[in-house]
Amino acid sequence: MDHCIHNQPRNPIKSKQDTTNTTPHTSADAVWQELKHGCYSLATQQLIIEFLNLLWWSPEQLATLKVDVAALDNAGEALAHRMLRKLLNQAETERADIEEAATGSQPAHTEQVALIMGDLHKEQQRQAALDTPEENIIFMQALSALVDNAVAWKCFQDYVAARTDPLSYTLLDTDADAQPEAAHEAPQLSRHQQDVFHYCHQLGALFFARQQPVPGFKLRTFPLIVGPTGAGKSHLVRTLAQAHDCDYLPITYGAWQVQGSKADTCTIELIAQRAAKGRVLVHLDELDKMRAGFSSSWDISVLNDVWDLLQQSISLQNMSFTGDAAVKREQLEATIRQNVWVVASGIWQEAFKEQRGRGRPVQLGEPTD
Repeated sequence: MDHCIHNQPRNPIKSKQDTTNTTPHTSADAVWQELKHGCYSLATQQLIIEFLNLLWWSPEQLATLKVDVAALDNAGEALAHRMLRKLLNQAETERADIEEAATGSQPAHTEQVALIMGDLHKEQQRQAALDTPEENIIFMQALSALVDNAVAWKCFQDYVAARTDPLSYTLLDTDADAQPEAAHEAPQLSRHQQDVFHYCHQLGALFFARQQPVPGFKLRTFPLIVGPTGAGKSHLVRTLAQAHDCDYLPITYGAWQVQGSKADTCTIELIAQRAAKGRVLVHLDELDKMRAGFSSSWDISVLNDVWDLLQQSISLQNMSFTGDAAVKREQLEATIRQNVWVVASGIWQEAFKEQRGRGRPVQLGEPTD
C-alpha cells in the first residue's frame, strides 16, 4: 500500500482560487475558439489532459462504432512518441536522436506517457497561478501532435462534443443502453489536499486501466492517507470516488462485521454486492487502530478479512448463491478484484506531535520530519 504524503503533480483539479477558470465549457464552439487562438483556459487544458489519460489508459471508453479499441491502442502509442518529440526542445531532441541511434532503442511507451503528462501538469499548474491564461506553447505542441494523428484527432473531436453536450455523442460500454454521465463539478480542495489527490488519482487510473502498464507485475495501487483529525481525509476520498465514477463505501475498523458473524450482512458480502453493480471505492478508515498483539478472536478475524481485501484474495465461501454456486462464486470473486479499489486512512497521532508542538497545524500533503 502506497503512502500518500506526497507532493507530485498529478491530474490537477480546481482549487478554491481557480474555480471560475476551470468551469466546464457550455459549448464545443468555446473550446475550438480557444484551440484556434492558442490561449487555453484551465478548463480546456483539463479537457486535453483527461482525453489523453483515457486514450492511453482506458481506450475502450473512447471506442465508437467507427473506431475500435485496437485502432485506438495503435494511435495512442504513435501519438505518445510524436508528442514527446514535439515537447522536447531542439537540443534535447538532437541528443535523443544520437542516443537512440547509438542504442537502437527509445523510451518505453509508459515512460513516454509519464514524461508527457508530467510536462502538461506542470504547465497547467503554472497557468493556474496567472490572472489570465497566456499563449501556451506546451499545450499547443501537444495539440499539434494530436492533429497529426487522424484516429486520435477524430476521437478527440467526439470527446469534446461528449463533454460539452453529452446528448450529442454516445460512448460504447458493456451496457449498450448506457449514456455518458454529465461531467462532475470539480469540488474545492485545499492545496495540500490537491497534492494528495493528484497522486491517488493516478493510482486509481492505474488500478482501473484495461491494460496494466507493466505486464507480469502486480502494482500496489491501494493508497494509504495519513493525516490528523480535521485534515479532510474523508472529503478527499469521496472526491476520488467521484473522479473515478465509483460507488463510495466508507467502512471503519470498529464497524467491520467479519464473515461468519451473526450480522445480517457481513462487510465482505456488502462489498461483493456493491462490486457486482460496478466500480466501488472502499474507504477503509481508522486503520491506525489495527495494532499488533490482538487480544480477541474477533480482532484477529477483522485483521484477516482486511488482509484478504488488500491482497485481493477474498473468498466468498460463506456467501449463498442460487443455481451453479461454484461458477457464480468464482465470477463474483473475479469481479471484486476488478471493481473494488481500496483507499485506507488513519490518524497516527504520534507522527504529528512534534509539528503540533511547534505551534502550527499539520495538513494533508505536508511531509513530516
